[in-house]
Amino acid sequence: STILAHGIQAYKDSQAKKRSDAFDTIAMTVIFTTGIVSGCVPMAYNSNMAHAVCYGCVTNKETEENHLHGEMVAYGLLILLTVDQQMDELQRWLPIYRELG
Repeated sequence: STILAHGIQAYKDSQAKKRSDAFDTIAMTVIFTTGIVSGCVPMAYNSNMAHAVCYGCVTNKETEENHLHGEMVAYGLLILLTVDQQMDELQRWLPIYRELG
């Protein structure tokens, strides 16, 4: 996947305030996939588990003020993979999450 291949480097470049091919690739991937999903999926389906976790997290003021929407959705994805018993996929993503902190 593009995110697995370029995500960590894009994150590091972003933290260093450096524009790079990895950063551009991830930015475009996020923009395009978000646009496609937003255009194809009814709003009622946006409350999948990952987003439900995010929406629950933002009820805590400190969490909302100190974490980005994407961070909370990413956390929700780990929960989704666990509940859905997609352990191979969970194991594929955990090293990325650990490296990103």
